Amino acid sequence: MRKYLLALFVFILFVGTSCEEKIDIEKEKEAVIETVKEIMNDRSELNYEAYINYWIDEQYAFIAAAGKDGHTFMYIDDWKMNGKEEFDKILKEQEEGGYNITLEPFDFNVKVYDDVAWATFKNKWTKVMNETEETEDLGETFLTLFLEKQNEEWKIASLNAIILFSYEEEPELEEIVETE
Repeated sequence: MRKYLLALFVFILFVGTSCEEKIDIEKEKEAVIETVKEIMNDRSELNYEAYINYWIDEQYAFIAAAGKDGHTFMYIDDWKMNGKEEFDKILKEQEEGGYNITLEPFDFNVKVYDDVAWATFKNKWTKVMNETEETEDLGETFLTLFLEKQNEEWKIASLNAIILFSYEEEPELEEIVETE
């Protein structure tokens, strides 16, 4: 009798684990990268409605950024109240200045679990003059996004940014060689 119970238990164990939905890690990593690229494109275009749509609607969602001039921290609910005005202000500055700013994400590192993921990457910031299409490299930011999958879409739970180009580059140290 014990043999039959053991065999039945093993059978149930295998059936139960084989019925679990397996995720395709590589496919999900690509989906996260594509989501990040879309988010950064919407940010470049200062499309507030599209950008804010990539955020989960949870109290714990937040944005944090640090640079030479200090740091900011804001829950997404606060950003929703102030973000549209900020995007409009930046858009007006760019229109009056005759340029736009593009963001190009690169150097991805992505880790995916069942319904959560994180991604680290850099953004290259480029200023593009509207009339001449001349470009100016503004520098890079380093970002970490934590994402949750909701309704088969990756949504941001938190965004952490370090504004690398706000720091002055340290001069290269020259080697001092002593001679006798």
